[in-house]
Amino acid sequence: MSERLLVCDLDGTLVSRDNVPEAVARSCRLLVERGWRIMGATGRILASAKPHLEVIGAMGPAILYDGARLMDYLTGEVMWESLLPPEAANKALEVGWDSSLKVQLFGDEKVFCRSDDLATISYFSSLGLPVERISSPRIDEPVYRVIFYTIDKQCDGDIRGLLELLKCELSGLANVTMAGNSFIDVIPPEASKGNTLKRFLSLANDPIDVVVAVGDHMNDLELLQVADLRVVVSSAPPQLLEVAHKVIPPAKEAGFAELAQWLLKDDFLRQIQRKE
Repeated sequence: MSERLLVCDLDGTLVSRDNVPEAVARSCRLLVERGWRIMGATGRILASAKPHLEVIGAMGPAILYDGARLMDYLTGEVMWESLLPPEAANKALEVGWDSSLKVQLFGDEKVFCRSDDLATISYFSSLGLPVERISSPRIDEPVYRVIFYTIDKQCDGDIRGLLELLKCELSGLANVTMAGNSFIDVIPPEASKGNTLKRFLSLANDPIDVVVAVGDHMNDLELLQVADLRVVVSSAPPQLLEVAHKVIPPAKEAGFAELAQWLLKDDFLRQIQRKE
């Protein structure tokens, strides 16, 4: 049987409200039983991704920190990583500090946030991670990822404005992308889920015959472009829907279960070939 690798985004794709629906978990187990290898590809830090990766039966290597780290989530071994240049991290903070958006920075399994961001402090502390409060737009420790986000839909205009400003100010210093409708990601310039998947494939001992990628937002675009088969969640931006071979319902509707049934059919490759 050929080696088949299924690389999946987590939030919005497999995970809904910090939970993997049971139908999705069952589908993942069935795929693994039938010889598929499942790989997680997420913006999450290791501690918050690991419980979900365990539920879906993912293989050890996982793309974390939105592509800034390739880690064996079972052992914590770092297989590849890239830090955000200090000038990029501090420039991002400077540009976004006075906006209405919340900010998080990810170090080595360590989180930084504003002093008054009690929700972030509570969540990551509950995972056993150190959380350091920052009171000014400067970070002196190495970080892999800076996130600006909001849970207030009335701030969507601020998201769009800050996205364009960060892209302008950080051109050449960082990769700036959307990781959700209300999430801006700032990561190292050479980092992305797609580039890190390429690195993994170059290191793999066994050749992979088919790579299927599943995603739901702009930070998944390069991941999809690396894959042989591209699967996109129906709520994804138009740029992703345009490149999709197949579109599935979002995680809250357990759309992945539909995908699993499709992949288990022996003729799924022929269906894709007819569409290309």
